[in-house]
Amino acid sequence: MKQKCIICGKTYDVNRPLWEKVLKPKNTYICELCKARIQYEAKEAQVPPKPM
Repeated sequence: MKQKCIICGKTYDVNRPLWEKVLKPKNTYICELCKARIQYEAKEAQVPPKPM
């Protein structure tokens, strides 16, 4: 099953189990690289700025 990442736009071949396709249809897909980037940016946003 080919899915397109909603952030970077690349197309990936995603193998999902049959039960997930039937019971949990998911139209959006975020690739692993974009997930890691979002997680890093969220952690950095939580750090308070250092005083000068």
